[in-house]
Amino acid sequence: QTNNVTVEKSDSDEKKSYAIGKAAELERFKARMMEDIEEEEREKGTEKLKAKLKEKKTGNLTDELRIPLGMPTGSNADKVPPPWFIALQRYGPLPSYPSLKIAPIPEGYLFRQSKRICRSSKK
Repeated sequence: QTNNVTVEKSDSDEKKSYAIGKAAELERFKARMMEDIEEEEREKGTEKLKAKLKEKKTGNLTDELRIPLGMPTGSNADKVPPPWFIALQRYGPLPSYPSLKIAPIPEGYLFRQSKRICRSSKK
């Protein structure tokens, strides 16, 4: 003798399952939408950063950075090399970079030496 017991799902159980499934689907949809929005924002940020970087050139210091370094600002500011460049000229390369080649101070640059400004020139 076999006891066949069947459990019938009620309408309310089916409605709950359906609602849970739809809620999960909605959450997945929201998550995908948020990911898309975040990706778009990252791309916009990257584009803005690339645009800013196109304006900048290596070695050009902004007035914002020159002030804390004690460097002059204004029209001839680009003619004064940064303090570390002068220190490298004076003391040589760092011990951890013994083979570093240091370029001479370019002609026309102004640099401080013994509290007076000297002009570098080719000899």
